[in-house]
Amino acid sequence: MKHLFIIGNGFDIAHGLKTTYNSFIEDYILKERLNTGLVNLNNYVKGASGKKHHFSYNGRSLYTRNHFLSLLIDRYKIANWVDIEALYFEFLQHHSESKNSDLTEKLNNEFEQIKIELENYIQMVSSEHTEEYMSEFFYAISKNRTDEFLVLNFNYTKTFEKLYKSLFGKCDIINIHGELHNKSNPIVFGYAPTDQETMNLINQNNNELLKNIKRYYYKRTDSELRLNKFIESQVGDFPSKIHVHILGHSCGVSDRNILKNIFVNENVDEISIMYYNDYDNYFNVLVNIDRVVENNKQYGIINNFNNCVRMPQHDDNEISIKKTNKMITDIFPDTRKVLLSANRRL
Repeated sequence: MKHLFIIGNGFDIAHGLKTTYNSFIEDYILKERLNTGLVNLNNYVKGASGKKHHFSYNGRSLYTRNHFLSLLIDRYKIANWVDIEALYFEFLQHHSESKNSDLTEKLNNEFEQIKIELENYIQMVSSEHTEEYMSEFFYAISKNRTDEFLVLNFNYTKTFEKLYKSLFGKCDIINIHGELHNKSNPIVFGYAPTDQETMNLINQNNNELLKNIKRYYYKRTDSELRLNKFIESQVGDFPSKIHVHILGHSCGVSDRNILKNIFVNENVDEISIMYYNDYDNYFNVLVNIDRVVENNKQYGIINNFNNCVRMPQHDDNEISIKKTNKMITDIFPDTRKVLLSANRRL
């Protein structure tokens, strides 16, 4: 048996790390306010069209020179939520339709500035100390030392590697979205459009439109090749069955290409969703997987809610901890004595 752990940003959040785009925007606003005295969350002026918002300011800073960043902050102010990659692609499509190559180049330059700021921010927050909140789960999974394990890490952090890799006899890690300040494996920050959307951009005959499309980023390293080798490899004449565990990844469209290649592979015979808090989160991930696989028969291998485990959180109370650990031992009954002997939080 093989186990593939798909780790997304919810995994870091569960460990108390402020790695969301929202946290990044909030930190940037605060930093600019402290450094320049220019940014004030109350300094929003509604445009005459009623659709755009602008800041009032008295000088220069990154956001005042970066139109895309200003719009990100606007969206955050209005909705208290922002998806940088999705908004980037929205603007990219608009520039593609207008066939204005200068605007596309400007957008990409501004996006690169934000990427640098984000990388520095993640470097800062990932250095913060965090505890092991999921040892019980990984103990349960890793008990069979003959199994093979692979972590597909979509985060820029190395939380799993720092906290849990030592629990496994052997566990390979693929940092599919790159690593912070690593020139040989730079961070992947962009969008994963559908095949048709990509073809529409290709047909514009303007490579600038494709600069931040993830499928091209992935060819810079051997990460995809290593993933495919794990999925496709056989034991003798028979393929190895794979249990996919989703930990903190929404399975949204921004990573659809990589995820679809995994989910529709016939070697994958079980998918478990480690959900945040309750059924609503399980439901959202479930629907996103269905959207990614496009009604493929593999949808049927997703475990039901009652056979999945809630993801422990850094701020869980004692009742939540006991409830979550009971889920783990109910699904993996052979691990109860292991967990008790390890004197964990049961």
